[in-house]
Amino acid sequence: MDALRLTLTPQTAFGTPLVGDTLFGHLCWNIAEAYGVARLRDLLDGYTAGAPFLIASDAFPAGYLPLPTLPSEYWEAGEETDRKKLKKKQWLPLEALKEPVRAWQKHAKSNNDIAADLITSRKRLPPNHQPTHQP
Repeated sequence: MDALRLTLTPQTAFGTPLVGDTLFGHLCWNIAEAYGVARLRDLLDGYTAGAPFLIASDAFPAGYLPLPTLPSEYWEAGEETDRKKLKKKQWLPLEALKEPVRAWQKHAKSNNDIAADLITSRKRLPPNHQPTHQP
C-alpha cells in the first residue's frame, strides 16, 4: 500500500477533532457521491478479506508527527522533568527525526507550543487567513 499525505486547508473551525475514523467516513461519503454506492461497497469488501483499500490516520499539525508513547525511562533526560508537562509534549517536529530516537522527547512540543509557533510565524498562513489587525 502506498502512503499518501494530504494537506487540509480548513475554511472554518472544526466541530470535532480530526480523527482517522471521521476522515475515513468523509472519504467514504465522497466516494459514494462521486462513483456510486456500488463502487464503495466493492472497495469495502476488502476489509473483511484483510485487504483494506484505505487506512486513514488521525490528522497531525503541519510539520509534526505524534511522539511515540514509550516508558519514561526510555527517553534521555532533558531540561524538563515535570511528568505532567512532558506528557503534554506530544508532537515531534519533522526535523527532530534526524536525532536519535532516545532524544526525541527533548524536541517534542505541546499543543500550546505549536499554537504559539503559528502565531509568531504568520507568514505560514495563507493571505486570506492573515489577521486584519496587529496586536
